[in-house]
Amino acid sequence: MLPQTRRAVEALKEAGLTRDQFRIRTPWNQDKGYGKTTIVLLCSYAQTAPYLQKLAKSFRVIVTIFDGIPCSVAIEIAEEPGLYTRENGQVEPVKEIVSKNSYEQLTFEEVLKQQALCF
Repeated sequence: MLPQTRRAVEALKEAGLTRDQFRIRTPWNQDKGYGKTTIVLLCSYAQTAPYLQKLAKSFRVIVTIFDGIPCSVAIEIAEEPGLYTRENGQVEPVKEIVSKNSYEQLTFEEVLKQQALCF
């Protein structure tokens, strides 16, 4: 394992992730040498959320937000680690992830009323 890959694995484990929650790869090309190390998370946002602050100390952590709800997490090896959000195509640095849940629990009767209004 390459030193850069080993350091990334150690940092991921140190943040609290287990080895079965991520895959890490540093591609090799005979003409170009080693490429950029990529990290793929194999778990959901909900499983990753407790580790975001620790991960942001070592990596660039980008949380994709859809309709105010965090959906997925991407981890990149970057010169400027930190926590970022991606919403409407814009990536912005943040201190914490705030979920703006725009959905409300409806009763079955309310759903039927709304469907009747649509038709």
